[in-house]
Amino acid sequence: MPNNADIVRRCFNAYETKQREDIEPLIAEKFRFSSPYDDGIGRAEYFARCWPNSALTRAIHLEHVVEDRDTVLVLYEFEAASGARFRNMERLTLKDGQVTEVEVFFGDPPGGLSKLAWRNRAAELSVE
Repeated sequence: MPNNADIVRRCFNAYETKQREDIEPLIAEKFRFSSPYDDGIGRAEYFARCWPNSALTRAIHLEHVVEDRDTVLVLYEFEAASGARFRNMERLTLKDGQVTEVEVFFGDPPGGLSKLAWRNRAAELSVE
């Protein structure tokens, strides 16, 4: 069985390559996702609200991946298709080879968009 850090790397790779079928088995049914824009949403809402943002992705450069038992911390630079770049930090919790929780930490959104503008932009995208 792969270690938790490898599972997290596979999740980021699926997001970067827009391969939803690669990430779905890695996300637990009782998944919880939180960010400054999302307050504890579940698996279905994550795929409806957050996954479409993968269409905006050119690359994700993992700078640090640190595993501590069932927790993996990731610092990365996101490179948007537009060329814009920003850095985020995530704490992922895993159990039995699946991600059960993600907490995303970031400051100002890319391009200084408001929370509403960013959410509206994400809603315009449709990635299956």
